[in-house]
Amino acid sequence: MNKVEELLNFIAESLIEKRESFKIIRVESDMNVLYTIQAGKDDLGRLIGKGGKTANAIRTLIFACHSNGKRATVKFEEL
Repeated sequence: MNKVEELLNFIAESLIEKRESFKIIRVESDMNVLYTIQAGKDDLGRLIGKGGKTANAIRTLIFACHSNGKRATVKFEEL
């Protein structure tokens, strides 16, 4: 697990209630890295936030921390 995944894991664990029922999947291509956070419906709402503000803040933070020359994207899915 790299530093960006550790940060994403820390943020998600801090926001959700069921810490054992979420998963982070990393898919890497030539120019992009996609992080998919899968969580239950209630926890997904906490991760996305009202009007998507929390999700946008998470995306901005991960984009800023990702420094290997690839574009980082965060997607949220229901488990």
